[in-house]
Amino acid sequence: MSTCMTERWIDRIDPYGHARQSGLKVSYVAIIFFLVNAFFKAPTLAVLTMCVAGAGIALIEMPSINTAKKKDISYIVFTVLTITTVSIFQFFSYFTVLELVAIIGWSYVLYRLTATDVEKAQVLSIAILIGFVSREAPGATDFWQWANQTAFFVQFAAISFVAHKLFPNRYMLIVNNVMRQIWLLQQKQLTQPGTESRTAMATEFLKHLSVLEQIQSLLPTQAREQLPVLIEALWQYQKIIDRTLRPGAERSIEQALVIHQVLFKQINKPQQLAESVNGDKESVAAKMLGQTWCDICR
Repeated sequence: MSTCMTERWIDRIDPYGHARQSGLKVSYVAIIFFLVNAFFKAPTLAVLTMCVAGAGIALIEMPSINTAKKKDISYIVFTVLTITTVSIFQFFSYFTVLELVAIIGWSYVLYRLTATDVEKAQVLSIAILIGFVSREAPGATDFWQWANQTAFFVQFAAISFVAHKLFPNRYMLIVNNVMRQIWLLQQKQLTQPGTESRTAMATEFLKHLSVLEQIQSLLPTQAREQLPVLIEALWQYQKIIDRTLRPGAERSIEQALVIHQVLFKQINKPQQLAESVNGDKESVAAKMLGQTWCDICR
């Protein structure tokens, strides 16, 4: 977790790190593509081949695709649809009227497939966009040229899929970012009480917890098993903070803030977690949360 105790500009743009995770993975696959293309020249535009095979990598890092099986299936289905779209757009590129009919017809078919799902419609619009980009590349004039281009698309897609499977598991960084967002929210509660309604604070806290539950299946085995315990510890600690704020006693708020800042330092260095705690509820809850985090990070 970042040791910065204030909100950073990146927290407003990418609070949980999903975009950074996706960007790193796409860059990793792009480098592999460039190395492969140095030895196996694509029969069409190299950039088009990379787009067809690599666009799915960004897609599968969407937060809603939150299991390994979903990621694998989503990549395969999206890549097949993209290759089909590019093939249709290029095949009819030599026939002005038929090209217009084919583009409208295929786009309508894709639209009907996703008419009730906005998220899928947005994804398939990327496949259609890549299809339009493919029109800038030389189209296949016979079956064998089409088969050659499609074989290269499939080859690069297979390389991309293997690279995706070999990419290290970095989802604990998203857990780190969620913990940081929760810490900042609780710090705001203690330092600026009354600036926002309790309902707004509770809604934001629940949103952070929902992100933890969303990525649970993607975490390493030990962290996945410990995550429910961490969520329960966060709940108990949040309840203590809420109870502290109710009376409005300045002394109790200051004491809770001190414990909260000590907890933040402990969580940043789980291997140096303090063993001694006071007997009050705030310290016990903080200790439980810190120990749970330490167990997850081992």
